[in-house]
Amino acid sequence: MNANLSSANPFSRSPIVTNQDVWDDGFPDLLSHNAHASDAVLKAIENSRNGQCDKTSIVFSAEPGVGKSHLISRIRHQLQKQGGTTFVYASFGKFSDLNRIKYQFQQILSESLMKTGSHGVSQCQELAVLLLKDIFKRLHPKKRLPEDHLVIESVSNGVRNNPDLFEKSLRKWVEVANQIKPQITDPDILRALLLTLSNSYAPYAIKWLTGKDLAERVANQLGLPNLDKEDREQQAFDMVRQLLDLIGDYQELVICFDEIDGTGCDDSGYSKAQIVGQLVKDLFDNLTKGVILTVLMPATWKDQILALSTGSGIADRVSSSGEIIRLHYLNQDSVVDLVKLWLQGFYAEKEITPPTPIYPFDETQLREIGQDRPTVRRVLQWCKQNWFFPPDPDLHIEPDPNLNPDLKKLAKVKDIFEKLVAEQTSDLLEEVDLLDEALRFSFVQLSGKVIEGVRILGVEKVGPAKENNGYINFKIVGEEDGQRVSIGVSIRQESHWKSVTAGLKRLLNYEKFELTRGCLLRSKEISPSWSAHALVQTLAYEQGGEWVWLQEQDLKPLIAACLIRNSAAEYEVLLEELQAFLEQNQTLERNPLIQEIMSKPSGELPEGASTDELPISFPCSADEHSDFIETDDSDEPDDSDSTFIP
Repeated sequence: MNANLSSANPFSRSPIVTNQDVWDDGFPDLLSHNAHASDAVLKAIENSRNGQCDKTSIVFSAEPGVGKSHLISRIRHQLQKQGGTTFVYASFGKFSDLNRIKYQFQQILSESLMKTGSHGVSQCQELAVLLLKDIFKRLHPKKRLPEDHLVIESVSNGVRNNPDLFEKSLRKWVEVANQIKPQITDPDILRALLLTLSNSYAPYAIKWLTGKDLAERVANQLGLPNLDKEDREQQAFDMVRQLLDLIGDYQELVICFDEIDGTGCDDSGYSKAQIVGQLVKDLFDNLTKGVILTVLMPATWKDQILALSTGSGIADRVSSSGEIIRLHYLNQDSVVDLVKLWLQGFYAEKEITPPTPIYPFDETQLREIGQDRPTVRRVLQWCKQNWFFPPDPDLHIEPDPNLNPDLKKLAKVKDIFEKLVAEQTSDLLEEVDLLDEALRFSFVQLSGKVIEGVRILGVEKVGPAKENNGYINFKIVGEEDGQRVSIGVSIRQESHWKSVTAGLKRLLNYEKFELTRGCLLRSKEISPSWSAHALVQTLAYEQGGEWVWLQEQDLKPLIAACLIRNSAAEYEVLLEELQAFLEQNQTLERNPLIQEIMSKPSGELPEGASTDELPISFPCSADEHSDFIETDDSDEPDDSDSTFIP
């Protein structure tokens, strides 16, 4: 048994809770630990549901490792089991452009709506089905829609078999939705939400709801106009407010703000926590119902939120009761219970009955640890380091008590880094703000290094700012053969030709923006019919610039390093430790994207291209009939047009 146990360590998993852990099954959850906090949120939801208090804001406060994100995961999973709630997890670990906080929250909201709800479909599809039920009460009072997944299946089949008839029905649905939801002033929001009922349309509808551009052909086909980017912040908040109003009509709403303790500030000098606090205030003032939970450290609450002027009203909105809920450290009993819980599933999977539920640990030993009131993270790390070793000396390697503590620290960074790399989502290439931040961070870390013959001196903003208008993200300044080098980097992932063209025009203007060469970063084709196609040829063939093709595998390590920097306090990682880890592994120097940006341009355009094909046009034979096509029914309202009926 001991030899079998030595082959696997149940505590080898990093104790750090990341964004994905909140949504997935996550860690074993000791329900008794900090139950007072999760119970407070569930009680607030109950009060909202029964009308006692429509909206509430709550603050959880604790030091790193105590279990704040564990607690959010618990709340999420309990609400998913109960049903009737839309859960939004607003983790700001990967967002740092604090000048566009509302636009970033729009992305967070839409991403949360994509997550699976209580009925086996996404939260936005649950909401769309509820809206469709109200629409059908008007159009077809006697028609009862089936379960959510059957509605999705039927709509998806209808789109595939008869897209024209579906489009006709969709226009009718939006027309009725406008009548029954007058507070939703933008009918395109209703249209996008209803489009998520089709599995083939849903990714594009969600992309539109996040505020990102669709390819012009796709936008026209879906009937969703690309938005004006000049006033993105106000447009983002208008859409957020209307979506939250719509959610509140059908379900309880819970918004959890996490990882807001990081460094960084906006152009006015306000910290991340203060900017998020202002966002919470704006949301709270505009909510009709819901619960907002903000999780932060005690020092952040005291030194940053309470430090704001009393007239701002931010602290009062972040915690509507005026109090904060403090999370507790573990005690002797809870340490034993936590270890027992983690081992329970492990032994069941191994089909082993251990001598005690906490074997190979000793209860006296665990209780001694509990006397120090440790964090959850510290206990799990201790268990990992002290996991059972077999008595056979040939198999046993005693931990070296004199092990270099710096190596232990780097091992901790490695665990977090590898976990964050593995969790990068498939839509990584669409996270332009995050790509921008990760690349800036990488080149700042590389200051003083020589990459592809260029000594990097730093990263600079591109001016004149008004003329650039953000199209050139930044420029890398360095020296090559004794000459100054200034590489302008423009990340252009838009699907619309106007933005790509605008970026390339600026990237070609070396004189105005003081560039020695331009570098376009993009992972999508540039159609020969676009004016940008001629511009990118000029960049590569005439002006010594280049188009570097973005690839996910190159970006993942850069983003993981940046995310650790953003949430260093929460991960209990010093920036010096992160830098030492990156240095030791040469994570940045050897990165293919970094090397390609710094290398001499090849004078060629990249091979290969990706397209934005919309998988919605399918052949339909004459004898195929969608189960949405309405047949003649004298009990239904007279309507000369056929419509889909799930």
